[in-house]
Parts: sequence; structure tokens; C-alpha cells
Amino acid sequence: MSREIELLAPAGSLSAMRAAFSAGADAVYIGGPRFGARAFADNPDIEGLCRAIDYAHIRNRKLYLTVNTLIKDSELYSVYEQLLPLYERGLDAVIVQDLGALRLIREAFPKLHLHASTQMTASGAGAARLLENMGASRIVLPRELSLKEIGEVRKGSKLEIEVFVHGAMCYCYSGQCLFSSMAGGRSGNRGRCAQPCRMDYRYGTDDGLLKNCREGRLLSMRDLNSLKLLSKIIEAGADSLKIEGRMKSPEYTAGVVSIYRRYLDEYLERGRVAVSEDDIRRLADLFNRDGFCDGYFERHNGKNMIAVSATPFRTHDDGWMSQIKNRYIDNECKAPVKLKIQVRENEPVSLELSCGREKSTVKMSPPQPAKNAPTGRDAVIKQIGRLGESDFAAETIDAQVDDGLFVSVGELNDLRRRGVEALRNRILGRFSRKDAKAYEPGITVDDKAWEEQSGAAVAEAASERRNTNVYSACVKDRVQLDAVIGYDEIEYIYIEPGLHDDLENTAKKIRSAGKKAYIHFPNIFRSAQRERYAGLLDTMRGVGPDGYVVGSQEALAFVRENDLSGEIVCDFSLPTFNDAAKAQLKELGADVFTSSPELNSSELFSQDNDDRELIVYGRIPLMYSANCLNLTTSGCRKTSGGGFGRLKDKDGRVFPVEYDCKNCINIIYNCHILFLGDYSDAIERAGYLRRRIMLTDEDGAGSRAAVEAVLSGSKPEFITRGHFNRGVK
Repeated sequence: MSREIELLAPAGSLSAMRAAFSAGADAVYIGGPRFGARAFADNPDIEGLCRAIDYAHIRNRKLYLTVNTLIKDSELYSVYEQLLPLYERGLDAVIVQDLGALRLIREAFPKLHLHASTQMTASGAGAARLLENMGASRIVLPRELSLKEIGEVRKGSKLEIEVFVHGAMCYCYSGQCLFSSMAGGRSGNRGRCAQPCRMDYRYGTDDGLLKNCREGRLLSMRDLNSLKLLSKIIEAGADSLKIEGRMKSPEYTAGVVSIYRRYLDEYLERGRVAVSEDDIRRLADLFNRDGFCDGYFERHNGKNMIAVSATPFRTHDDGWMSQIKNRYIDNECKAPVKLKIQVRENEPVSLELSCGREKSTVKMSPPQPAKNAPTGRDAVIKQIGRLGESDFAAETIDAQVDDGLFVSVGELNDLRRRGVEALRNRILGRFSRKDAKAYEPGITVDDKAWEEQSGAAVAEAASERRNTNVYSACVKDRVQLDAVIGYDEIEYIYIEPGLHDDLENTAKKIRSAGKKAYIHFPNIFRSAQRERYAGLLDTMRGVGPDGYVVGSQEALAFVRENDLSGEIVCDFSLPTFNDAAKAQLKELGADVFTSSPELNSSELFSQDNDDRELIVYGRIPLMYSANCLNLTTSGCRKTSGGGFGRLKDKDGRVFPVEYDCKNCINIIYNCHILFLGDYSDAIERAGYLRRRIMLTDEDGAGSRAAVEAVLSGSKPEFITRGHFNRGVK
């Protein structure tokens, strides 16, 4: 092939990293002490990571660090501190979710490759082009994309493409899940997901939830196994084949890598693969959830992708596990080295070591004439080849030894030791860097200082920031629009996708009431949505909306690339967890930003809010899923619009589920409504540009009640404060 294909393995520990390389991985991804999406993995400290970088480079492999969580303003300097020694050691790349962190890393570490995490939900070629402009070198695509969509990204951008090929599947688009955070207090965006998708639920589409419904692990995806699609995935454009599993054992890592390595090599040699059922069984023996699925590559969704039953996840083939241990765990990967030694009369003893393109030569004093037994060629080869616990293994030994000479064992050992050290230093010297830029923290240098300063910042906001009392409202249908359009305080109305088929009349009605009309694009924006809205371009230009609400980089790219005029509002699903992320999106043309529902009041009010809006009412979306609970439980409804179902957990909480059939997506909303209407004075002092009322399944009366509760500050029953008072770790 004209391009190299990388096999990328998970490393939840240093032992898993060693197992991955022994089994044939070209690169591993691993977390550090902080900021990784697997906070509970056995992540090494900085010293351990430095050793891991050396370990990889000596073996001509690569190591990528995960910084794939959302970063608070107080933590940006800590990101810099964590990365600085790793950058100088030669870290190959960093996998990033947060746009503020990406901006920092790009500016501070100019030679470090930036990989856009799947947590960014960068779902198309438009997003890839934006990321390329931001300095990224690779995009990790959402698992939900089809082979066709992967091909579109390949053709539409210059970025390397990384694709998940094996391992656990999330029910939600990565980076868009707030279920664990809102329902359990552990944020997936901060690496602490409690996996609520693996629990039992009941689902129904009417209020008789307990009577006629399906029960089971309705959100639990089977593990991905794409071995039989390997050729198609590569031909679609994948440069890196990614295996999931940083929470799994070294044996799992080595076993999966070894099988994918064999078939990848077969494809690279023959252009095709023939997968044996024995290898599928071996993969299942390592781990499976009620069997496997082959992902979204050739389908949009399917009930056979869900592990509804609670069958055992694993079986064990003791013989297979023993093979893994003997071949890859106990038999550590070494770098092959060629040795050439010359023991000549009246000449310094010379040892040359070569590994790849690097060579080192060390010498010692000439050998002495033998008084008793001379040192023969076999003895020299035996001693020089004892590379022991070093990183190297002798591939060949060329020994030219004259007769009648003597070299002591100690001298040969010292020569070998110095040669190995010199070769090691030459290899690692290629990766060493000293060009990191100094970083000046914008507000603080550590979390404790942030806590102290943020209280003062809130007090300062009361006197320095302007007062605002302006509202926006998101409406999904005509009933909600009619209910809210008469309130003077609501100056902005965001037209949700359900009203886009009647965009002209909807916008006209809004403007006739003296309001500003904004088109709210679907927060999941893929090839089908790009095609649909391309067909609406003339209508949108004719309407001339006052602005657009975008919840993804792909939708932002669509607005920019089609020169759509109007204010651009970034929804919270395109997060600005820190002010650096906001600055990055501003460079891309965004104007207004939605505060994250995962920040607490102190963090929210300490930010620059002159161009932000805050959600003060609404059900927060917990999951956006390409899968469908209707399809899983009773079959596709094949409706032109959509509707709402209900999902009930073991604690009796009921979560509304919107099935958006036009965009073929499920949105699971929080069981309780976020309400901050009675914090009006504090929000006003914080200087927000405007506040948002987000309607979901309310009817007309419910919509009017929501607006009046917010405007009056009268707290309704059964509400939540979300993270406003608690925040996330």
C-alpha cells in the first residue's frame, strides 16, 4: 500500500503497554496522572511515562498520551506542567478532547502531534478541516460513522484517520454523554463514568410504562469486533486501527493485538483477509458482552447490537490464555541489534552495535597475549551476546577474533555495557526536545488557588459586570412556539429541527412578534444532516435568520463553508469548559457560547460571560444515540417526525426519550428539570449575555408554566440544580 497502517493498542498500565508491543502493536495510548478519560485505570506517574516513552522509541514504536477530558480554567497550567517533561522526553502525540487544551498544547509544544479525540464528536470532513486549521494532525472518528462517511472524511481532509475496530461500544456518541454525570455525579467527560448504560431499564412509549414494556440492559452495547471488515475499513481510509480496552488486563490487550496484527499483516501482504471462526472464538474468550457486533460500519443501528440479556461476559480457554502468557507476557519485546566485535593483535578492541538506522561504537585497550588459555571466538560471542535485561536482543553477532589473545570476561562485559548505553542514548537522542514555550497561566496555577480566587471573582462581578435580563427559548413544535412567543422577556427564539420543514412560516411568525429567529441545527450533524440542510440552503438564505445554533464542529463548519450570515451560537454540546476553548471557537467565527451544565456556580461566575448564555430551565440531554429504543424493544416506527417514550431505571426514575425519526436519533433527557430561575440576581451579577429556557416534552400549558416560573423565580416541584451547586471532580 502507498500508506502505512498503524495498529494502535490500549495501555491501562505499563505492563499492558509491554504486552501490546510484544504482541505486535505499532503504538499504544496511555493515560497519565490526570486528564485521561480512564481515571480509574492503573495510569503511570510522570517518571513512569518517561520510561514508557523510552521503551517505545527504542523498539521503534510510538506512545500517545490521553488528555481527553474537559479541562477547567483552574487546570490549564496543570496540563502544561504534566506535558512539559513528556514533551522534552519525546512524547509522540497527545489525544485531546478540550479545545482550550488543544490551543494551549499547540502554542506551547510546537512539535507535538495533536490527535482530536473521539470525545470531540467530530463527525465529518467539515469538522476535520476545522481541526486541521487548529493544528491537529489526526482525527479519531466517532464509532457511529459508516464506511461511506469514513471515506468522505478521507477525501475531504488531509488529516490522518483513526478508527475503532475492536472493544467496548458506548450507547451514546462519545463526548455527548451526561448520564453518569447528571444521574450519578460521576462525569464521563472527566474520566469517571459509572457506566449507567450497563444497567437494567424498562422502556415504553406511553404512560402505561409498567404495563406494556420491554425490560433488560436496553442501553448496553455488545462489544465491537470488526475483524471481518478489516479490508473495507482500511480501504475506506483508516490510517490507524484502534483497539479499545484501557481498563482491561495485559492478557486481553496482548490477545486482541496478536490476532489483529496477523490479519493486518495478511492484508498488507495479500490485499485481503480470510478470517477463521477459531480466531473469532479466541477474541470472544478474552471478553465479550453476549457476543459481538460489527459496529455501525454497514448499518445505521440495529437491535442485534444490544446485549439485552445478562449472560456471562467471558469464557476461558485455558490453553489460549497460556499461549498469551508464554508468548507475550513472559516473553518481552526486545529491539533487534546487530553486533560486530573485532579482537585484533595490537589494535583496540572495538564493538559496533546497530539498531535500525542508529549505530554506536565503543573501544577498549588492545588485548593481551594469552598466558594460559586464549579467549576464543565462541567465548567472545557468548559474552558479548549476553544482553540480559537490556532493551536489546542480539540479531546477529559478527566476531573477528585473532588467535592467541586474551580478553577478560569483565572487560567484555564492560565493553558490552558501554556499547548498549551508547546505542540507547543515540536512539533516544533523536526524540529529545528543548523548544517548549513558556506558559503564563491566565488566572491561577493550581486548583487550591483557583478556589480562593474564584470567590473573590464572584464578588468582583457584582460591581463590574453589567446587568442583563434577556431570555432565549428553544422550541420543538408549533405548540411550544405559540405558548412562549407572547412573553416580552423572551427576545430570541431557537427553532429546533422539528420545525425546519416549515422554516419560512415559523421565522415569519417569530419576527412578526418582534423576536429574533435562530435556526438550531441538530446537535449530531453527520453526512445525512449535511445533505438535508444543503437542500435547505436556499430556504435558509431566503429566511435570513438572525443567527444559528450549532452543537458540533461539523455544523459550525457547514455554516462557515456556506457563508451563512448571522450570529453563531455554540450549544453546550460544543463545550467551552474554559475561556481558552471559547477563544479557540471565536477564531473559528463563533459569537455566543453556552455554559457547560457540568460547571458549578463558582466556576461559571468566574468566567468571562459577556458572550455566554446560561440554561436556567430545561431537561438536560443525557445521551444522543444512533441506536433506537423503539427498534430494540418493538421495532422501527418509520414515522416522518418522532415522539417521546419513557425509560425507567431500577430506582424508579423516569427519563423522557425523544425519538427523532427524521434524523434517526434517540435523545435521552434527564428525569428532573434543571431550574435556576430563583438564582436570578446572582446570574444577573455574573453578566450573562442572556439566559435560556429549553423546552423538551412540554405541551402548551407546560411551556407557559415553565416561562412563568423562570420569570417569577418560583421554584417548581421535582426540579434539579444539576451541577450548579456541586460541580464535577
